[in-house]
Order: sequence, then C-alpha cells, then structure tokens
Amino acid sequence: MSPVTKVSDPSDPVLARPTVLFVDDDEPTLTSYERLFASEPIEVITVTSGLHALQVLRIEKIDLVVSDFAMSGMNGNALLREVGRVYPHVGRILLTGVADSELVLDTPCRVLTKGMDAGLIRHAIVRAAYRHV
Repeated sequence: MSPVTKVSDPSDPVLARPTVLFVDDDEPTLTSYERLFASEPIEVITVTSGLHALQVLRIEKIDLVVSDFAMSGMNGNALLREVGRVYPHVGRILLTGVADSELVLDTPCRVLTKGMDAGLIRHAIVRAAYRHV
C-alpha cells in the first residue's frame, strides 16, 4: 500500500477547510492534482487505490472524494457507491477520462471528465468540497 500524501499550507489559519481525497492508480495524475490545488484553501490527500481510500475514510475527516473510474482492483464506480453507503455525508465526484454516462448509472455523483479545462475542474471540486464541510 502506498503512503497517504497530504498537501496543505500550515501557515493558513485553521478554519473550516475541507479535506478532499483524490483516488487514482496513476501517481503522476495524483501529483498533478496536488499541484493544481496547491493554492486552493483545501487540504488534499491522495491515494492510489479504492481500498486505501476506504481505509483513509475510516481515520480521517473527509469532505469530498474525487475518484478516477478505471483503476485496478476496485473501480471508481464501486468506490463511490461504497462511500455513499457508509459515509452518506461525504461528497462524491467521478473524474474520469472515459466519458460514458453508463459508467455511473448506479452511483449518484457528479461526473467530470479529465479533458475539461483545469480551471473548471478546480472550481467545481473546490465548490463541491465547501458544500460538504
């Protein structure tokens, strides 16, 4: 299991900053999310599998889970379905390179595609995170 990566700015005042858990089995993609959200007023945690994400959810206060769809082991659809069942207060976004609405018919969550403008993705995720604080 890979380590949990937390990215936050300790100089920020301790306010109701949301924590967003990014799940993707591609580590360079997770690194790009860390960079994309480095200047945002959220705490970022990254993990490389759905099972690891569920372990983090047991011990951390997570406000939003952003998951890739196509991952080895547990895919994003199954992960977000489980998150909704066990942690219904946690927001869920599927951020996928596969633009097929049939992928998420049984998972009520927002779907964003990786090909979208990075600024739009960042805005949608930060906004969703603050809705779930």
